[in-house]
Amino acid sequence: MARAWSATVTGFLLALVAVLPAPGGRAGAGPDQVRLLERLAARYRALAPFAVDFRQSLVSPTFGEEEQARGRILVGRGGRLAWRYDEPAGMRAVYDGTEWRVLDPEERELVVHRTDLPGREGDRLLADLLAGRADLTDLFAVLPPDEREKGDANGNERGRIRVRLLPREPRDDVEWVELEIDPGPPDLRRIVVVDPLGSRLAMELGAPAPLREGLPPGTFEIDVPEGYTISRD
Repeated sequence: MARAWSATVTGFLLALVAVLPAPGGRAGAGPDQVRLLERLAARYRALAPFAVDFRQSLVSPTFGEEEQARGRILVGRGGRLAWRYDEPAGMRAVYDGTEWRVLDPEERELVVHRTDLPGREGDRLLADLLAGRADLTDLFAVLPPDEREKGDANGNERGRIRVRLLPREPRDDVEWVELEIDPGPPDLRRIVVVDPLGSRLAMELGAPAPLREGLPPGTFEIDVPEGYTISRD
């Protein structure tokens, strides 16, 4: 179970860092969507540095079980992120704009994943989103947003707008992505990533909290303890 959960968390981080179209969306996004995403991007650019609490989960149609993690994301300028996990305890992840590093103390492993290599343009979703940058509508078609929901069995809260993103080219890790956005002031509150096998990765996000004193030194550094394996992909 530990290995499966480690792979799930790591895979979720890498799958999430990829999708949001920002200002100037291309064909496929209507004017309402473009305005909403422009406002969201501008808000996050102006807020940085800030922190946002998260809770993420996986539901597998094969095993029918749910696994969860929770913690806080610290967002710096320039698209840098640091993940602090309350659960699984001791897990950490940082992103410096070109490379993910995920430390898993249970598996005694550091996973390193570069996003600046050819063919990995789609591996920057959440970093680009929270940094308020990146126009990736050349990779994803954006479907029209739903009307504001009145609440349903899936937990969508009143007043949020849903936007679904479909890969323009087949991907082995993403079938579609759905964003759930509070419209004003715009805040991303939920992301769902569904893979071609039907597994559903979901992340709930709290409201962003500005860090007026800035980020503490060493926020984006990870010390690798002796004896850990370093895996690069």
